Amino acid sequence: MSRLTLVVVLACVGLVAAQTPVSQLGSIDIDAALHDSAKLEELIKCLLDDSEDSCTADFKIVRHLAEETAKNNCAGCTEPQKEDILKFMVYVSNEKPEYVPKLSSKYDPTGEFRAKHGDEYRAKGVKF
Repeated sequence: MSRLTLVVVLACVGLVAAQTPVSQLGSIDIDAALHDSAKLEELIKCLLDDSEDSCTADFKIVRHLAEETAKNNCAGCTEPQKEDILKFMVYVSNEKPEYVPKLSSKYDPTGEFRAKHGDEYRAKGVKF
């Protein structure tokens, strides 16, 4: 009986985590990741990897924000989260442009995001 209880509790925790609104994901220190080459490489690996095995808890947040940005321009994100994802996009597109095609093909394979929001992001310093 205790195994069944444990399974039910874990299932409920997983369900609640999957339904957590973007605005409740918390904040990460994106500056620390951008200014530490090892952390930045880890973050980009997390973003490009199909599994979440290579992601830290903070990098899973960034990954989720990247997905939300591509899907709906991060409509449910808090302002600090939007600022963090923009900061990441500007930094990578300017300092690590070799990753832009890989990230674009993963998060915006049809080019829909760039078509809708490209001018807005280019005006903010993002190079697609």
